[in-house]
Amino acid sequence: MIELAGFRFGELKPSAFDMPLGFKTGGGIIFGNSGGVTEAVLRNIVNVKSKGVDEAEQFNFIRGDNGLREAKINLFGREFNIAVVYGLKNARTVLRDIKANKMKYDFVEVMACPGGCVGGAGQPVYTDLAIRKRRAKVLYENDKTMELHKSQDNPYVQEIYKNYLEKPGSQKAHEHLHTCYEHKRRFREILEISDSAQQDDCVKVNVCFGNKCISKGSKEILKHIVNFAENEKYRDRVDISAAICLGKCSNGPNVRVGEKTIKNCTPQMVEVAMREELNKTIK
Repeated sequence: MIELAGFRFGELKPSAFDMPLGFKTGGGIIFGNSGGVTEAVLRNIVNVKSKGVDEAEQFNFIRGDNGLREAKINLFGREFNIAVVYGLKNARTVLRDIKANKMKYDFVEVMACPGGCVGGAGQPVYTDLAIRKRRAKVLYENDKTMELHKSQDNPYVQEIYKNYLEKPGSQKAHEHLHTCYEHKRRFREILEISDSAQQDDCVKVNVCFGNKCISKGSKEILKHIVNFAENEKYRDRVDISAAICLGKCSNGPNVRVGEKTIKNCTPQMVEVAMREELNKTIK
């Protein structure tokens, strides 16, 4: 699309963002690093509730490099437990502990990318952790140079609330600024059989459900595999699952049977591979 539009980045002249997106506060800048959202929220709370402390550095104990950081803070006579997480593996750990009542948090920040947006896919790929740390350092240095450090002090944000969103937490603000997530059941309804494998030596069959593989028929292959296992009475001997991506998308659809990955897979090819693997398990 960039090439078709005729853009040549080397020839583009620097320009500012369109307003109001071109105006920012320090609280908005530090969003790019893990812990930045939490720090911006705390700046907001202290400002709104206690009408005072506006030191940009007062919450720097939130900052750090660890993928899971915990902190306690006393505000308004109460102790609050905070968790700052990056990486979905760490997020899974936190969720598991919360569900098991092992941990209780009042606020949890989660970023998928390593270190936050500074280590994300929207940035040039870094080969040295020091590069990511330098990116984060620059954000906090920029924060110090800003006249405004709190997101809620952005005059354009204030104007939007005054003229349209009414007030923070209003029904209109909630409708436009918040979202929710739900399981889309992309393939779960097909995989009820996968929960029925009982034997330790069952054959594992993994179907790629990346976008390219789906476009090439992996969903139909998955349905075929489930029906094949049912019809051949392999229900308790196969463990069928789906993966977001098995790699090598250009060779899709890809299906892994045991340790073998079948490229450009067809229903017949996976049937043959499943029979071969099943025969190996017969004693």
